[in-house]
Amino acid sequence: MPDRRFGVIPEACNRLVGEVAATPAFEATKASISEKNFSSGAGSTKAGGLTHAARRFLNKQKEPVTVKLWYYEQQGKQAGPVPENDLDAMVNSGALSPETLVWTEGMGNWQPYRIARAAAAQPPSGFETGDLGATPVYDPFGDLTPLRDGPDWEKRGTLGWFAALIGTVKGVLLDPNNTFTKMKREGGLGSPLLFVAIAGGIGVIGSVIWQLVFSSLTPSAGAGATAAGATGANAEFARLMEQSASPMVMIILAVFAPAFVVLGSLIGAGITHLCLLMVGGARQPYETTLRVICYSGGSTNLLNIIPLCGGFASGIWQIVAAVIGLSKAHEISVGKALFAVLLPVIVCCGVVLGLVALGVGAAVSQGIKP
Repeated sequence: MPDRRFGVIPEACNRLVGEVAATPAFEATKASISEKNFSSGAGSTKAGGLTHAARRFLNKQKEPVTVKLWYYEQQGKQAGPVPENDLDAMVNSGALSPETLVWTEGMGNWQPYRIARAAAAQPPSGFETGDLGATPVYDPFGDLTPLRDGPDWEKRGTLGWFAALIGTVKGVLLDPNNTFTKMKREGGLGSPLLFVAIAGGIGVIGSVIWQLVFSSLTPSAGAGATAAGATGANAEFARLMEQSASPMVMIILAVFAPAFVVLGSLIGAGITHLCLLMVGGARQPYETTLRVICYSGGSTNLLNIIPLCGGFASGIWQIVAAVIGLSKAHEISVGKALFAVLLPVIVCCGVVLGLVALGVGAAVSQGIKP
């Protein structure tokens, strides 16, 4: 099927790869047959029998030999064609996945390799097609649309809420490639936002609890500053830090954690999608980006319930999961996804450093020791 994005498929899809096979057997038979054998009918002699067999052999050798050629999708682009045996070898070697979309002459739509080869009743030896399920197709005038019905949170109606939550978190943390390859690109904002509100909210609440525990075991910032005789701007800063770490503030933060997480995801997804547009990586709508941010952020935020190192692990793994998720969902390179994720972080760090520098400069100019 022609694909307007990649050019018209050559008419040589079913081209001949040989006229007459010059095999040793063919040459030997041709040499042993005289011209009179071809002109005589099928006789009762031994020569007549040889002529008839030779005629069938020659006619078979003169039949056109065709090879089925296949096109396949690679990194969002059409590749090929390659002979059928080469395609099987690429899958068996791991160069291509059984889920790779393929097409050959006679197929109506692009299909995953495992389904297309099973439909042709010619699966490679040792390859199990498994449960074929619904046939994901490829719209030649649209985008690649492999079967996407995940993650588990999208199936909570059948799996149950707890099992779907745990399955999604496990998939994002341990197998993000497969999880985001199967993630639904669209389907409404309700499911991803609900997930990040629950999972992300739990993570924030866990972090708040640990902060309250540690703050009760260590002297407050204000008490330490007062004991040290701090005055002026330093004392005011210490007082603000003490108030921000007060139990009441922490409790309010925990209560509104789900709302804060949802709002942060909506804004973060918008910024990330804008960065994707800057590098030409936004191949899907904003909703797809939001889904990646919600499922990656919600799952990794749960690591905050781990004391001491949970926050650090959550931050690092959230970047990794988001990069993989954007790469798989938008079908773009990891480099473009990494740029879209890190650019806002770099800008924010620059802004913070700039504000700190301005504050230090102002303090020095007023003769206050920073």
